[in-house]
Amino acid sequence: MIKTMKKFGLLMAVLVAVMLTSCSGANAGVKVLAPGEKIEMTKPEKLTIIDFNATWCGPCVAFGPIFEAAAEKYAGKADFYSVDVDQHQDLARQLNIRSIPAILFIHPDGTRDWSIGLMTAEEFDERIQDALE
Repeated sequence: MIKTMKKFGLLMAVLVAVMLTSCSGANAGVKVLAPGEKIEMTKPEKLTIIDFNATWCGPCVAFGPIFEAAAEKYAGKADFYSVDVDQHQDLARQLNIRSIPAILFIHPDGTRDWSIGLMTAEEFDERIQDALE
């Protein structure tokens, strides 16, 4: 019984590590918002796209690679941020985030658009194209 519990604990640790790695924004194009760090949310220099997510959220985990691929594709045209709502509860509360993944598009003129829920790569690419026009 103890061996089984140890194996289960090890398996869970590995799964958590894999999930954290896949959601960590390890891609150079995605900036992971560190605790205490701020994002220009009024009038950024260029399109800013923020992915509000959590490590325990299945749709967030699924969207992570799509977000990272878009950050690579649109490098230099838009800034991409990943924000864990558990680490940034004040910001999530301030923006009234009730469902994740929540994607916030902040345009250089200060206007904002939201997308709530999981998007396919094609849907996300279309949203970015529209926002860049």
